[in-house]
Amino acid sequence: MSKYLEIKKICIEHSKLSGEVIDNKLVYYAAEKENLHTEFTKSLKKHAHITKDWPEAYLNFLMSELIAHRIFKKEGLIHKFLNHSFIKSLPTDQFEFLKKQAQHPWRFTFSTIVGQPSDEFFNMEDVFTEERYLLYSPGIAKSLMENYSEMWLLLVGFNGVCWQTFGLNIPLHSVHMDDIYFFATELDDSIELQEDISESINKNPIPFLLMLNISATPRIFHKNREIGYWFSHSDATDVSFETKKIKKYFTIEWNKGVYKLSTKDGTGMENLAVAYFDEEKKTISRYAFTEKGFRRLAKILNSVGFDLSDEAQNHLSFNMQLFMQTFFKSEKNIDPYLELFKKELDEDDEQLDTANEFIAAAIEIYNKKEPVDVEKIAQQVGLDVETANEIWNSVQNTIKKL
Repeated sequence: MSKYLEIKKICIEHSKLSGEVIDNKLVYYAAEKENLHTEFTKSLKKHAHITKDWPEAYLNFLMSELIAHRIFKKEGLIHKFLNHSFIKSLPTDQFEFLKKQAQHPWRFTFSTIVGQPSDEFFNMEDVFTEERYLLYSPGIAKSLMENYSEMWLLLVGFNGVCWQTFGLNIPLHSVHMDDIYFFATELDDSIELQEDISESINKNPIPFLLMLNISATPRIFHKNREIGYWFSHSDATDVSFETKKIKKYFTIEWNKGVYKLSTKDGTGMENLAVAYFDEEKKTISRYAFTEKGFRRLAKILNSVGFDLSDEAQNHLSFNMQLFMQTFFKSEKNIDPYLELFKKELDEDDEQLDTANEFIAAAIEIYNKKEPVDVEKIAQQVGLDVETANEIWNSVQNTIKKL
């Protein structure tokens, strides 16, 4: 305990100096000298459809955070600024403080809490680089007293003994590591490795910081199973595709060289799943809306000659899918074969679409801190009230656990 008390003294002194020189001087100096306020204002304006309901304070924090990152990131402006007469004229302790910060680049990180060794101290792990580090954050400690979140988006800097945060600490209650990877690859299709994502975040942090929009949104459950998107694309070159054998378990449809396989006895959202066999590409693509549904689909396919993992290559949360649709201002269709069979929508597909529409409308109202009239929304989208109440009760129970 005495060890952390000593470290805490260093952290408090670091925060004091940071406030005096970075918050009160350097951010404004950089904004004017490098025209950063104008640059970031223009960049954020492109996403006004996301930030339009944000409090002004959030936008101000975000602006300061972006400027600070530009100053202290790897090969940042601080190396140039240290030679400026204004910076050299700062009090000795402030100038030395900046020199030390220049030696340890700041970075944005998606990290999870893996331990709490002492009050206001956390053992963190970057989910993409797997680097572990000690973090001092009274802000996170306070947030955890109200709502627990394992995943955080942070801007961190080193104080000589541990790391501290600057700007907004963004909790991500409903976001998975797979969500971030999927979003990052949609932004930059050159990304291949997990390590590339950290570079991408620090090259262009704004899209990721906009995830603040879903930071407090809980995961969505139906019958105690998370609703989302589980999907995989696999080679099926060595598979003997025999419709006689397969039709025992699947309803088979065909269009333009693609077979659509729908399980015959998989009713309800928790079991809703589909597979596509592409004759030309010799691939099998699988999609499900729950993990249970995906595993069940793999089991049935393997029973008719496939050799497939029951773990999905991709998992996209419902909330991330909604966020991406808003961010890109278009529907991001994760199922490229859907259009081939769109006219063949069955009752379960329609039920899922209606439930998704209900959830999206209810979450939008909830995020605005307005009362959620379940019956009214259900009637608007055409969902039966009993199912709507079941879904919304699940959401509320999840919120209570946060």
